Amino acid sequence: MKPLFLYLLLLLFTCTSAAAQSPYLSVRLAMDTAGKSDPRYVITMKLCSLKEPTPRKDWFSFEKSKVNFETLGASGVQCGDYIENGGGYEYLTGDPGLNLYNEYEFGNQHFAFESILVFRITDSSAKEALPMYVVFPVKYKSFITNVSLTSVPFQPGRVVYIKDAGLDRSSKLRLNASLKKMKGVAVKDFRWKELL
Repeated sequence: MKPLFLYLLLLLFTCTSAAAQSPYLSVRLAMDTAGKSDPRYVITMKLCSLKEPTPRKDWFSFEKSKVNFETLGASGVQCGDYIENGGGYEYLTGDPGLNLYNEYEFGNQHFAFESILVFRITDSSAKEALPMYVVFPVKYKSFITNVSLTSVPFQPGRVVYIKDAGLDRSSKLRLNASLKKMKGVAVKDFRWKELL
């Protein structure tokens, strides 16, 4: 019994230490569903990164990236695949118990500095509706980054690009933005349409 207890204690300590020393990204996106009857927006997200990122000297500062994302071409960016809702949490905990509609949550080990979050949102209740996209570059360096995007109105066939977000540097970097009044551009006119 005693060796098993010591093994479990060592395992717990190792997992806690590893988590404490790993960069972490948590993301939440919530749709604006006011006035809608039983909306069912399905949200996925992919992580994109710069092909030539800024060298990492100090992982813990809150410095702003010197990359001009507004002029950066799509050829300088590489993306992974879309991740389903709860992708990181379910992988870590084995519990898929998240609402599949109208909200998106992600949490996993990832150094978010100069990452570009690309969300694809579809209306599952409308057969012909085009998806909308939300694109958000993370311009501030932090070991732990928390992104919260709220009040997203569904804009089929459009891309909402978030240039900047409200910044809270209390204990970790928290980036908050309400998209309630933001108007998107048509997908065909978006300069990074190849990334979508």
